[in-house]
Amino acid sequence: AVVSTQSTGERLVEVFNVRNTEVETDLLTTLISKVAEEWPPYSGKLTAGVELPCSPGNEPGNLGELRNKLLHYLEVLLNYKSEQILRSIPPEIPLYQEQAILYCRLEPADFEKSLALYCHVIKDQEKAEEFCRKYYKKDDKIYYKLLKMYQSPPTLELLGFDRFKVEEPRPDMNAAIEVRIKHFKMIDKQEALALLPPETKLADVNKLFCAILRDTTRNKRKNQMLKSLHLFNNLQVKSQMMSLQNDKFIVYSHDSCSVCNKKVGEAAIAYYPDRRVVHYGCMTQDTPKSEKHVQNTDK
Repeated sequence: AVVSTQSTGERLVEVFNVRNTEVETDLLTTLISKVAEEWPPYSGKLTAGVELPCSPGNEPGNLGELRNKLLHYLEVLLNYKSEQILRSIPPEIPLYQEQAILYCRLEPADFEKSLALYCHVIKDQEKAEEFCRKYYKKDDKIYYKLLKMYQSPPTLELLGFDRFKVEEPRPDMNAAIEVRIKHFKMIDKQEALALLPPETKLADVNKLFCAILRDTTRNKRKNQMLKSLHLFNNLQVKSQMMSLQNDKFIVYSHDSCSVCNKKVGEAAIAYYPDRRVVHYGCMTQDTPKSEKHVQNTDK
């Protein structure tokens, strides 16, 4: 039977909306303990070939539900102590995806370890790239770190992962080149090229150079188009200004005020864009001042 009842920690979080460090940390450590209890039978079935490996959270029975909850709360809760949660994970239980989330929640965040887990332990390039998209605003070098992680990965000992029963990370040039091509806009081109080993063949980076040239050409055309539009707008404004400056408006003393219908004589006048003439003193009896174009003139 699958566990469906909520623990005290879950009720505090879900029902009573309690959000504090103690409650969240206790909830997560409790879930890790329960996952650890359910793991050995599942691991034994994997070894015996009775069960096939599946993605985290989709394991059969209670384990899948518990791990799915654990992953969910690691993502949505914000106040737990990441270091304490990491220490509570037994080294023999391969909760690598959970640890990838926890390392980026440390203060300061350890993006290198999260990327190492996605690239060389979980071995999921799509998740590694999704991780970079999520945290790019916090670290604009994260795609460069991803590239470096594939091209020249650190050892398990340097990463502090030597306790894990996994293979030593190996360079993956195909993945590195793919990252260069897909995300070259997010990576400094000089830094990316400097990472290329001397024995790199031109054919291996031909797609990268083509992508850079296409993007450069596209940006050049876009800038030229914007420049032409700005020039056109500037010419339009100048033309309108010249037209307004050359406009001539003649008023005679026998012309009538459109408000009081008396001759304007030699009094101060105002005129509107529709070329109506009024006495300056009659303006308040006409349309709002904001619509007037005022001019004093002598006859």
